[in-house]
Amino acid sequence: MNTIRNRRVFKFLRLCLPLAFAALGCRPDLDNPAATLPVPSSLPPFAALPQPLASLGQSQALLDRARDALQAGRKAQALPLLTEALATCPASTDARFELARYFANHGRASVAVQLLAPAKAAMATCGTCVELLQNVRNHPEFAHLSRTEAGSALLADVPTEPLPYAKWSTAVAKALQSGEPAKFLPFIHGEIPYDLVRSCPQCTNPTAREIQRRPLFGEIAAAKLAQRFDSQNVQAGGLPLDLPGDPTCSDRCCDWNHSLSTAPNRVTLQRICLWPVTPTRAAVRLIALRYGPTER
Repeated sequence: MNTIRNRRVFKFLRLCLPLAFAALGCRPDLDNPAATLPVPSSLPPFAALPQPLASLGQSQALLDRARDALQAGRKAQALPLLTEALATCPASTDARFELARYFANHGRASVAVQLLAPAKAAMATCGTCVELLQNVRNHPEFAHLSRTEAGSALLADVPTEPLPYAKWSTAVAKALQSGEPAKFLPFIHGEIPYDLVRSCPQCTNPTAREIQRRPLFGEIAAAKLAQRFDSQNVQAGGLPLDLPGDPTCSDRCCDWNHSLSTAPNRVTLQRICLWPVTPTRAAVRLIALRYGPTER
């Protein structure tokens, strides 16, 4: 009988003590006392913009290798790859997130806080920082971190609404559609290059049917691009730009309906990818267009 009573008391305490500690303002420690993963002597720096942008691709390749190693159970191999991925591009929120998650999962949430603290400090002026902290707050593997005093402070005041990619991409699309460079230039950032991707699936010329990708940079190239859709200027040879419905957005890119064919002498917008420079401003990283056959 005493054994049964003791078990009930233990169960009651196990359920109620965490609530009592929370009511008293007690929070768990950041690090697990039994953690064996050493605290690094230094961590990769922080940046809001990838400079050069090519470093983002290099970082992603390292990150993919790290994820493969984790999936295969080679955790020790993953850590240096994650660290190198972030050091290669300190602006990569994917690399910062994965490295912070690695330390948090191995009982070193204090290191995760150090990795995420620069993003919190820059949150008011850094759109990618907002996304990073939103992902941390919503991910179950950071649950312990969010219950600690430092983690709670880190995630406090992080906006609940996602960044407005659909709104941004629609604004970019309408600026292009106007054919007026002045309306399009606010979406160009002087330190972020962008790609123009175009094709003409219905063209008789095999070369025109192929997807062509052209890197662009700066406002002069952007102004010339916008002028291509000035259909009121006959001498400029502008073509009307069509927007097929509302876009669907994910992974910082927004796509329009690809199933619709493009009429002759018109252009259909397919995709816009953006970089959230601030929580209220985005810069173009990619524009994909589908041309209709030219008939004169």
